[in-house]
Amino acid sequence: LEGGLKKNSLKLNSIVNPVFELVVGNGSPIIENNKATIKEINKDYVKSKQIYDTQNLTISFKLPEVKNDPDQTLYIGGYTFYSELKGNNTIISYASDGYKDIYKGEYKPGDIYTQEYKDNTVYYYINGEKKAETQLDNVKIESLYIGFADPLNPIDETFIFDSINCIGTISNNINTPIIPQPPDENN
Repeated sequence: LEGGLKKNSLKLNSIVNPVFELVVGNGSPIIENNKATIKEINKDYVKSKQIYDTQNLTISFKLPEVKNDPDQTLYIGGYTFYSELKGNNTIISYASDGYKDIYKGEYKPGDIYTQEYKDNTVYYYINGEKKAETQLDNVKIESLYIGFADPLNPIDETFIFDSINCIGTISNNINTPIIPQPPDENN
């Protein structure tokens, strides 16, 4: 790869943070340029290496096609605030507790998903249209997450996320680490 980057490491320049690095969280996803290819059978997920302050953060990427399969759930967004992609290109966005869905709808493959953290609120967008919002609930840090938790009956499906970007202020709060684990599949 150009610039001597490792195959499973991606560095992008951004305005606020000098470097955004996408890394493997689990399994064996393929990371190239600003694209991640993940497989359900491997329980793949990717994450940002950096941890960001939640007062100025934007996470965005193109949504993949998700076929009709009820056991398949892709988590996207952050560790604390996230959405799920389900069969028939359905998206469900959640408040921070993970129990209350605040938006459910359909999308088209290639649509741009964005989570914006601003003014103590998290906004969920598809193609720039606001779909939901929720309060930060004193959450001070966040990290990008795309992938599977622990599928009960994983199948050999491949999903490609393109145009992945994370723009924000890298947190100086080293006393509040994000524990790198996927959302609880049982909730």
